[in-house]
Amino acid sequence: MLRRAALARLSHWFDPSLSYAEDTDFFLRLFAAGARFDWIRQPLTAYRLSAGQNALKQFAPLANCLKLIQRLLARPNLPADVSGERNRILANAYTVSALHVLLLGLEDLGRHQMARALALAPPEAPADLVRMRRILAGIARGLPREQRRAYIDLVYKNLPPNWPYTP
Repeated sequence: MLRRAALARLSHWFDPSLSYAEDTDFFLRLFAAGARFDWIRQPLTAYRLSAGQNALKQFAPLANCLKLIQRLLARPNLPADVSGERNRILANAYTVSALHVLLLGLEDLGRHQMARALALAPPEAPADLVRMRRILAGIARGLPREQRRAYIDLVYKNLPPNWPYTP
């Protein structure tokens, strides 16, 4: 939910050039315009993937979300507390992307995204590792029960060799 006054902060509500992640763009622009948010720290939605879906096509929304985050963080008028966390925000986005692309079976891309996350902001135990485990658990809960363990094992197998903490 949001107040109508928050919408007045934006020059437009919808970016027709985006084929995916329009809602993410909308909320990122609201955030950049100074709208206040309250966060609910639990997964509220899940999505199911079917065997007939093309993995690269499924990656397109994630790639657009990464672009949107990069575009937002490149703004010169970001609040100091946000610009000061730029690398950590990007690292978190790459981690989430890596966990999702591994789910799609794109192991090389998953390893690449995880390595980018690690280069931007090495995890600081225990908070970052706990956050990664929560994201991983949220994604795994969307899978059929019999596939969860294999997915978690796949993620841990694809962590970069210089990952500083044992999962």
